[in-house]
Amino acid sequence: MKELYADSMHFLKGIITSTHLLKVMAFTVILSSAAGSVSASTTIAFGYLRNESGDKNYNYLETIFPNSFATSTAALGMQVMKPHAVDTHLSATCNMRLKKKYELAELPGLVEHLNADLFIYGSFMPRPADRIKLVLHLYFRESREVLIITTIGRLETEIFRLVDRISIIMNNILNKFYKVQRIPAGSHLAILTNVDGLDVNKLYYAFLKQGYPVVCVQSTDLSTPLLEERFHKFRRITTDKNSYTVTNNWRLMKFHHGTWTGITYNQRIRYLKRIYTTYDGDYLTTKNRVLDTFSTTFRGIIDYILIIGFDESHDKAWVRCINMKKRDLIWIQWGIESEFLTDDAVLSIVHQIISTMSMKSDTPAK
Repeated sequence: MKELYADSMHFLKGIITSTHLLKVMAFTVILSSAAGSVSASTTIAFGYLRNESGDKNYNYLETIFPNSFATSTAALGMQVMKPHAVDTHLSATCNMRLKKKYELAELPGLVEHLNADLFIYGSFMPRPADRIKLVLHLYFRESREVLIITTIGRLETEIFRLVDRISIIMNNILNKFYKVQRIPAGSHLAILTNVDGLDVNKLYYAFLKQGYPVVCVQSTDLSTPLLEERFHKFRRITTDKNSYTVTNNWRLMKFHHGTWTGITYNQRIRYLKRIYTTYDGDYLTTKNRVLDTFSTTFRGIIDYILIIGFDESHDKAWVRCINMKKRDLIWIQWGIESEFLTDDAVLSIVHQIISTMSMKSDTPAK
C-alpha cells in the first residue's frame, strides 16, 4: 500500500518537474480484474448505516436504510443478509456482534465469518434544509478492496422514495460504473495512460476532435514513463469523499527498538516512520498538497485528471477521474471493452469513454 502511494506521488512529482505537469448507490460488482462478478450466487451482507448526528430520533434509519437496500438487491436475484441476520449469525457462530463501525483491517476477518462475497455498511448525517449525507463502504472479499462513496441527497418525507433513487445508482454500479457529474466539452483534461506510440497519438486526437483540450502532462514523449504494474496502481485512489482502496492497516506494524539498537537502526526506524506518516496517516494531506502543486504548475487550467488504464492486449480498460477544482474522485469505471470485430480496440474504447463523459445521465455509453 505504501509502495502504491509512493509510486503515485513520485510519478506526479516527476511529471511536474519535467513538464512545467440522490442518486446514491448501494452495491457493486467487479472492482478491476481482481474482483469477481456479481451473480445470483453472490452473497451480499449488510451492516448498519450508523447515525452520526447524535440525535436519537434518527436511529431508526440505521436499519431502515440497509434493510431497504437489501430488499432491492434481493429483487435483482442476489442472496442477501440483512443486519439482523448478520448479527444473529455472528452471535451463533463466533460469539461476536455486528458493530456499527469497523476499521478497514477488521473487514477481512468479519466477512470470512459471514462467508459473504460483499459486505456493505456505512453512516449517515442529517443536514440542514432536509438533506442527508450518506457514506457507503463496500468491501469485496475476493480482492480485499473497499469502495467508499459519499453522496448528499434530499431526505424526503417518504424515506422509500430516497431508497428508490438509490436503486438507480445501484444498478449502474452493478454494471461496473459510478459517475457523479457530466464532463462537458471544453474542459481541460490532464490524461494519464499506459498506451504509447501511435495509440497515444490517436487517443489525444480523439479527445481534441470532440472539443476537449488536452494538457500534455506526460511531456511530449510518445512512450509511457511507467511500467504496466506500476501504472495500474492508479486504479486505487483516495479523495475526501470517494475512495477505492485496500484494507491493509499499516498502523498494526511494530518497530522494535531499545538499548540494543544502534545509530543506523534508529535512523532507519525514523525514516520508515516518516514514510508511514506521509503516505498513510497524513496521506490525504500529502496527496492534496501534490495536486495543489500539480495544478499551480499548469497555472490552474486543468479541470480534470483522467486516468485511462488498458490491459496488456489493449481490448479492455478502466477509468478514474478526479475533479481538480473540488479534489474529488468523480468517475470510476471497470471492464470497458472494445467493440466486437473492431479494427482499432484502443480507439473503440476511447470513443466509448468520450461518449460517457459528455452524457448528462449517469448511465455509461455502450
